[in-house]
This record gives sequence, C-alpha cells and structure tokens, in this order.
Amino acid sequence: MIISLLVVLLLFMPGSSRAQEKIVEEVAVTNIEVPVRVFHEEKPVTGLKKENFKLLVNGREREINGFFEHRQTIVTSSPSPRLFLLIFNICDYHLDIGSAVDHFPKRSPGVL
Repeated sequence: MIISLLVVLLLFMPGSSRAQEKIVEEVAVTNIEVPVRVFHEEKPVTGLKKENFKLLVNGREREINGFFEHRQTIVTSSPSPRLFLLIFNICDYHLDIGSAVDHFPKRSPGVL
C-alpha cells in the first residue's frame, strides 16, 4: 500500500514529465466577408437580419457568426455628354457610300 502511494505521488508531483504535458490544439478559422445589396422595386431594403440570409459553403449550410447593416447614400450624377467622332478613310468613292454617309447622321440620335 505504501509503495503504490509513493508511485502515485511520484507520477503526479510537480516536475514530473506527466504533470508538465501541455495540451495543444489547432483550429482553422475561415472568415468570409460577403457584401450584399438587396433591392425591391429599385429601392434598397433595410432592416434585414442575419435570419433573412443563408450561407452555403460547398452546398452545406453554415452558421452566420457576424452580421451588420451598413447604410450609405450613393450619389449619382448624370453622365457627362460624350462626343464620338467617326472618321472614314475612303480610297475609292462610290455613290452608295455617299448615300450611306448622308443617311447615317439622319438616323442616329444626338448627331449634330
């Protein structure tokens, strides 16, 4: 009985190799940021929560750990007018070319 008690004490004494063993674990974490814009009838939908979305990775549903709504007003301005210049280098003139060149400005919107 005394010998078994000494063996147990020696095994669990500080300084013994068993008492100093450390447990090491490794965990791989993948953080995926998915910006989403939701529109209904051309207006942004607000007030959505993470319960309104599903996250699928390789076809398997995963838990959404983080979720926040970010509102930002996007200011749009009318686009600047563009000027297109068409240059034709015609070496051989034909009457059909002349009528096509006359026809083009009449049928194209915004042509001066």
